[in-house]
Amino acid sequence: MGYSGLMALWEKLVDFFTPESLRGDWEGMRRLRLMVGLSVLGLSLGGMYGLFYWAIGHYWGTAVIVVCIAFQLCVPFLIRATGRVRLSGHLSLMVWGIGFSLLTALEGGVHGFGIVWLVCGCPLLALLILARREALLWCAFCFFITFVFAALGIADINLPLAYPAKWEPYVRAASMMGLVVFMSLLGILFEYARHEAVLSMEQAFNEQKRSERAKVAAEGANRAKDQFLGILSHELRTPLTPVLATVSEMEIQKHLPPELKADLTLVRRNVELEAKLIDDLLDITRISSGKLVLHLETVDAHSCFQSAVEICRAELESKQLEFSTELHAPEHYVQADPVRLRQVFWNLLRNAIKFTPPLGQIRASSSNAGEKLKIQITDTGVGIDPEIIPRIFNAFEQGEQTRTRRFGGLGLGLSIAKSVMEMHQGKITALSEGKGKGATFIVEINAFAAVEAEEPISPLTSAPMNAKLPRILLVEDDHDTLQVLSKLLQRDGYEVIPAESIQKGLELSRGEPIDLLISDLGLPDGSGLDLMRQLKKRHGIPGIALSGYGTDEDLRQSRAAGFAQHIIKPVNIGALRAAIRQITGG
Repeated sequence: MGYSGLMALWEKLVDFFTPESLRGDWEGMRRLRLMVGLSVLGLSLGGMYGLFYWAIGHYWGTAVIVVCIAFQLCVPFLIRATGRVRLSGHLSLMVWGIGFSLLTALEGGVHGFGIVWLVCGCPLLALLILARREALLWCAFCFFITFVFAALGIADINLPLAYPAKWEPYVRAASMMGLVVFMSLLGILFEYARHEAVLSMEQAFNEQKRSERAKVAAEGANRAKDQFLGILSHELRTPLTPVLATVSEMEIQKHLPPELKADLTLVRRNVELEAKLIDDLLDITRISSGKLVLHLETVDAHSCFQSAVEICRAELESKQLEFSTELHAPEHYVQADPVRLRQVFWNLLRNAIKFTPPLGQIRASSSNAGEKLKIQITDTGVGIDPEIIPRIFNAFEQGEQTRTRRFGGLGLGLSIAKSVMEMHQGKITALSEGKGKGATFIVEINAFAAVEAEEPISPLTSAPMNAKLPRILLVEDDHDTLQVLSKLLQRDGYEVIPAESIQKGLELSRGEPIDLLISDLGLPDGSGLDLMRQLKKRHGIPGIALSGYGTDEDLRQSRAAGFAQHIIKPVNIGALRAAIRQITGG
């Protein structure tokens, strides 16, 4: 029988013992072929040892070999029945390990451990390939047996030989062959351990590198996102400034036809709404990234609420809504950020106005419950389905798609209000009996009794008003904004020196003295922060920053550069005038 015949027989043998669960499984078939092959090798070696022991009259050894061979013959059938190659490998090792441990004892001690490795080395090597970590346990077991009998040999403790003494040289030769297998397997194990250690170190190092790269990438993406949002905010706000300033100025003109005034009001309201949508997007981003910072101080919540009402006054009147307030809570001072608290009230009021039909009613009241201040806003609007109430404080959520299409908006106001109140250790609760039955929103925050008002400064000790209006350097790279603001401030009597860049502003400041700088921050040849620093150092003048960038970090940088005020675009001309009067004392 040639090589091809042997291979055909081998394939038939493997095919016979292949369970259905392994057919088509390449990895399973590889393990099966290896285990069957090594089982055949173990049977061959065991058979030769059995014949050898029979020939030399080592009948106990022969009996052990026969039992091991019988159990080994069961292994391929066990694989075929269960499909569990690894379990079969363990059973095979257990059979040969126990059998040859017994043989080692029968052969007089030190000679036998080499024979253990000669026969057990192949199954161990197979299991090392199939399941390396489990093979290490079996190797440890065989090592233990080896060193036990080596210790007996060193101590010159020899058991009675179970074979004639004339066969001892042959037993020694077999033992030496086993030692060769032992040393080879030991080298393989050490190489495996070294390889695994190197792999583990490389994996740990690569994992650390991947983690560091992911962290750097995430931080870079976060910075890029913040930068993009800041630039987007600036670019979206800047075109709104000249529109809002012009419309606001035209609205207050006398003898304006009612139809035109109504149209101007419509334009102004929508420009302000556009600016508010931009603010909401930036706020929700700050909240989600944990970058929203509160500036806490003692605040009269009633006054803060009334300020929000005044902001919404025009919308209340335009829809002819009946609005009433009953702010009677005796303890209405809170520790809060006044700007953010006013934002919460403004969002809730606008929400009530938005979802209440014309001629509807909105009522606001306040009360104390223990240490809490409760401000309640109730409307007679479209109401909220009870199933939707748990979701209305989610970002971009307005309950139903039809409601979003009908009333517009991004669905961010309530989400922002809830997050801001939670940052104040407070909460917002929504209640409604269902569709068409209105809604109630309750704000709760820790409160304390009214504080004594500071004694007002006597007019006699206040700073005298300047007889001459200040000379203003206005730096703005947007041509329309520069033109509109210059015209409006000149109409107020201020002498305005316009400039479209830092370089031009510095050149103009070297002429007649400048009393006040009003500057955009994003300029074509640098930052308005640098311009403020230079003018502050040279002339000691105050400044007002105009910018579409409105994060807390932007405000901090403005103050650090020397700006006394930071007005976020679109610029409200009334707010700008108030800031000028406050800074110049005129």
